[in-house]
Amino acid sequence: MSQARSTLSEALRLRPNHGGVLLNLATLEHQLKHPTKAEGMYRRAVRAVEADVKRCGNCQPSMTELAKVQANYGGLLLQLGRAQEATTVLEAGAPWDAAVESARAPGLYHLCLAYRALGRRERATLFCRASLAAKGTAAVEAMLADLETDVEVDGLR
Repeated sequence: MSQARSTLSEALRLRPNHGGVLLNLATLEHQLKHPTKAEGMYRRAVRAVEADVKRCGNCQPSMTELAKVQANYGGLLLQLGRAQEATTVLEAGAPWDAAVESARAPGLYHLCLAYRALGRRERATLFCRASLAAKGTAAVEAMLADLETDVEVDGLR
């Protein structure tokens, strides 16, 4: 991991506003369980990629990068127990229509998790369905089944 950090730090020195480099550094800090450093890098990455999106007119490569950055940042906030902040970060970009489907699915799933944590089951179900439609995984299917069961039970009350 130290070699990765060294390489990414050098890349950042050369391209201080490169969204991909910032995302990779943020993800590395996230994996190393340095949430404060990760959050700062994710914020920088969001700003850098949003600028790229504006420059290219919502082009697919930049929108895909934005979906990745916001999904990872939202995931960190969820891990820190900050579901409301996660929804703010994720809703800012969702549904990332111009991004490739595989990049959209994690952010949509994180929105599902955030709304579930906030007790907003119908909204969570909506985003689980969207994640599944955008190439979600078996974990999304399981969460959706759980949410739909909860909604049905709540509907009987």
